[in-house]
Amino acid sequence: MVADENGSMQRDYWFSAARHVEDLDSAEQVGRKAGERAVQRFGGRRVKTGQYPVLFEAPVASSLLGHLVSAISGGSLYRQSSFLLGALGTQVFSSLVTIDEDPLILRGLASSAFDNEGVETTPRRLVDQGVLTGYMLGSYSARKLGMPTTGNSSAHTI
Repeated sequence: MVADENGSMQRDYWFSAARHVEDLDSAEQVGRKAGERAVQRFGGRRVKTGQYPVLFEAPVASSLLGHLVSAISGGSLYRQSSFLLGALGTQVFSSLVTIDEDPLILRGLASSAFDNEGVETTPRRLVDQGVLTGYMLGSYSARKLGMPTTGNSSAHTI
């Protein structure tokens, strides 16, 4: 979506994703949200250098979580290419951060009762008050690391 204000232009986007078509936002809702986001970009200003609390909107937070998942995934760990190798039980986030994995959310985008190897999935805590409490391991990577599988095998990672 492109917004124009006195010759100045801003652009932004929005989308809707769901496992079932009836859960998708309508085209009108998606367009309205994209337009609102483009208009909100007008009037931005620099802030004085300092420390500020930050709240990430869902798409940005999701991207940041993707980096965490990559770092705690079995393939990265057994190849020793993760900065979180050996970090179980250590503080990796602010104590305000707790992250749960729940693969059983009804109609959740990545929800499944079993991983790609047929291992049952279960809800569990990955980060507890900033402390890393779990890795994401398929059977192969779990064996390589001498740990139990966590039911996190996928088609593109081991």
